[in-house]
Amino acid sequence: LTLTRMADGLPRTATLTIASDDPSAPEVVVPVSTILPLPRLRVTPEALDLGAVSQGSHATRAAIVRNSGSEDLVVDALRFEADLPGFSLAFSTQAFAPQEDQALQALDPPLVLAPDQATSLEVGYLASQPDPATARVVLFSNDPTRPDGYPVKVSANQAGGCIKVTPREIAFGGVVPPGQSKLPFTIDNCSADEDLHVTGLDLVD
Repeated sequence: LTLTRMADGLPRTATLTIASDDPSAPEVVVPVSTILPLPRLRVTPEALDLGAVSQGSHATRAAIVRNSGSEDLVVDALRFEADLPGFSLAFSTQAFAPQEDQALQALDPPLVLAPDQATSLEVGYLASQPDPATARVVLFSNDPTRPDGYPVKVSANQAGGCIKVTPREIAFGGVVPPGQSKLPFTIDNCSADEDLHVTGLDLVD
């Protein structure tokens, strides 16, 4: 059985039916599925809390950008926006400033990460006032599961905790009945100085 990879890069499913003269099983049905190699963009953590930054002070926090897929990941653009001045971004040996019009900023050259390769993304904030401040970085790549980009939240001088759930997507893969599969996930507080209170957990199928 041979699979020819299609240009759209999507997984494929099929059913193989084998007929024979076996009186007890004249037909044997075999489900066929594939998960084609794809680049997968992952950022850890997805929320950066710079904590309390006093007026005139500067704080930085870094996230890890990783290719968790099985093909080269190409990050070629980003969007960087902030509600207050003072934020800065260093990524892929390049420096970026927030854009008021939410314009895309190109990475020149684009960042290419091989499977399981990672790099850092560092956000800085120079506080001109003690008020709460937020920013957002959205990374755009050839990950087909993220056509609208991968957002990373940034905050400073915020009251309350900062939730980090890892992983953000849980895929069990193939489980043959009556088999059972368990996958871990964690809930962390990414705030530098505030407690996080989890008030609910609901699973709907």
